[in-house]
Amino acid sequence: MRLEVEELLRSRGVKYSLIELRGRAVRSEDMVKQVVGYVEASEARKTVSLKGGSGKLYAALVLGGRRVQLSKVSEEVRGSGWRRERS
Repeated sequence: MRLEVEELLRSRGVKYSLIELRGRAVRSEDMVKQVVGYVEASEARKTVSLKGGSGKLYAALVLGGRRVQLSKVSEEVRGSGWRRERS
């Protein structure tokens, strides 16, 4: 079974690879512990979902070992009232 995001990436010619996890991983450190096989935390990417005050959705793609500076994101979307979505 292919994920919708895979179809989107493939249709746009984006190179990607998926990793299999044994369980849920929120932080890159969790991911390294849960991955089937081997991957460096610095090689992984994570997506943080944000929702603007108007309901507009944003996604921030972040390197595995990095954290999102919410103040910088706020500046970027010019205080549109976004909030972090909980998964």
